[in-house]
This record gives sequence, structure tokens and C-alpha cells, in this order.
Amino acid sequence: MQSSPTTPSGLPPLSAKRKRQVALCVGRFALRFVSALHAFCLRGGKNLKRIGDWAVVTGATDGIGEAMAFEFAKRGLNVLLLSRTEAKLVATEVS
Repeated sequence: MQSSPTTPSGLPPLSAKRKRQVALCVGRFALRFVSALHAFCLRGGKNLKRIGDWAVVTGATDGIGEAMAFEFAKRGLNVLLLSRTEAKLVATEVS
């Protein structure tokens, strides 16, 4: 009885077509990873003044909205804050 060839892990070897498919998948993953790394870590910020002088921020009293409002103000934009709660809006405006 003749057994089929196996690799050290006990699995059958990959065909040339399958090796190309695996290489293509690994290449796509690497390209997406490097692209995301560049977009989120390495690329500089955008010049928001080029778009306009004002930023409208909804939900500006908590979380991401508040952080974005402060970031826009730090970059020199005029900021219009919108919130459902006036007391929180006044507290955010003061800080």
C-alpha cells in the first residue's frame, strides 16, 4: 500500500495553485494592515481651516462629541455646540 506524501505536520503538501492563493491572501492582508497603520498612526492631520471657519458639533457635552469640540477649538475653528441638556452645555462651554 502506497501512502500519499505528507509534511512534517502530517498534512498533505499544498499545490502550486493553493500556494499562490495563500500568498495573495497574505499580501492583501499585509497591504491593508500597512495602509491602516499609515492612516491612523503616521499621516499628519488635515487642515480643517481649508474647509471653513466653523464646526458644528452635536452631542457636544459628553464623550466623543465633547472631545471633538475641544479639538476643533484647539485648531482655531469657531465651534457651535448642540446638546439636549442646557445645564451640561453651559458646563462644557465654561471648561
